[in-house]
Amino acid sequence: EFLLLDKEQVINIIENMADAVVVLSPEATIWYVNKALRPITGWSAQELDGAPFGKIVSDDEISLFSMIQQMMTLGPIRDYDTCFVNKEGEKVPVSFNGSVLRDEGGRMLGLVGIARDNREIKKLILKLEEANANLEKKVLQRTAELEKAYNELKSTEAQLIQSEKMASLGQLAAGVAHEINNPIGYINSNL
Repeated sequence: EFLLLDKEQVINIIENMADAVVVLSPEATIWYVNKALRPITGWSAQELDGAPFGKIVSDDEISLFSMIQQMMTLGPIRDYDTCFVNKEGEKVPVSFNGSVLRDEGGRMLGLVGIARDNREIKKLILKLEEANANLEKKVLQRTAELEKAYNELKSTEAQLIQSEKMASLGQLAAGVAHEINNPIGYINSNL
């Protein structure tokens, strides 16, 4: 059975969403924001009511505005990585999804966007990159240690081979001396 919700229930659902909801007029002024936007930007709904969307979007995020224009002609945008600006002027990374609101006749009524705060994800990515860099450093260090050990092993092996050659040469010399001494000793005894 289809669940019918009244206006208050719909507003309650939107207000309690984990992601920030922003509804814009066709001129890109802010009509509505839910309470999830406040932790991202620090602005209250009253402070943003009627403000231009640029108030919460980073100045160097002009590409978002071009994406909004594309959204109006090509359709919804999904998982667009951008930055909002908080009250202190700091950039806050967000993943933005948006679509055009149209009436039954197809006329544009406004825009709706949903933004997910990506600060924790960015921190985790940074930690992962640091861990990766440390791992690469350790791998290079361990590789250098293994190469050094390998070279020492090769050097020791070469010395061992040389020692074995010298020992064999010594045995050969002893054998030759013995072979020479035996007939000389026989001759000496007979003399």
